[in-house]
Amino acid sequence: MSNDDDVESRATWHVSGADQYTDVATLNLSYYGGTDDFVDVYLNGRTGAKIASLKPGDQYKKVGVDYGNYTLHYLYWFSDQNSTVGFEQVGWIEQEIVNGEEKDIWLILNENRKDVVMVIPHFGSVNSKGTKYAGIEITNHSGDPVQIYVGDKLIESVCYLEDGNPLNLSTLDRNGSYTYIIPITEEDITAKEFTFTAKHLTTAAEVEVAEITVIADSVVSWEVDGVADVQPVDQPVVPADSTLIE
Repeated sequence: MSNDDDVESRATWHVSGADQYTDVATLNLSYYGGTDDFVDVYLNGRTGAKIASLKPGDQYKKVGVDYGNYTLHYLYWFSDQNSTVGFEQVGWIEQEIVNGEEKDIWLILNENRKDVVMVIPHFGSVNSKGTKYAGIEITNHSGDPVQIYVGDKLIESVCYLEDGNPLNLSTLDRNGSYTYIIPITEEDITAKEFTFTAKHLTTAAEVEVAEITVIADSVVSWEVDGVADVQPVDQPVVPADSTLIE
């Protein structure tokens, strides 16, 4: 549920009502700034249920959706206050690139996927030459508070924040979790590898270091547990406790 009474923060619930015992998952939607387009999110087709409408900069908009299997369809539109038209359709995104192939955008909700984070891409972002944004959800299971670094910088000085104060955002309490947004500024790439380090809050000792590739308009996860991640030689470095959140 939302933490305040602002209209923009209120959760939206899409419940079929077909079964009084139907379980509901929470879908957390983010749509970062850097575009003038608005986006509407539909389930199972262009004429399916519209579950959310987001403006640039919206983050963690909560939507309750019944457990089940859905495809997602994004309608992008532009509103010109100086025009009598008011609404101008920009286009649809209904597929994503998976292993080099175009696939439907699937949303699978069940007991193991009942709190899902999704980043909605900008229209045409795959071919964008501008700044792109990638997410990494970091959870601290080490037993003590830690501070997160990207390279030699605190992550709060690197990550993107639409509003609010990033001061001390790098610190995670024990069992704490946060999704950081990392800008990718290089042209013609949609993924980039970074060195992430978790350091003990008081001693500054390294708790865990990982080389993680973040992907534009996606969220990966890293579980900080103090156990070094070992990868086979000549294989892409994806920590054993780092996963892609679809």
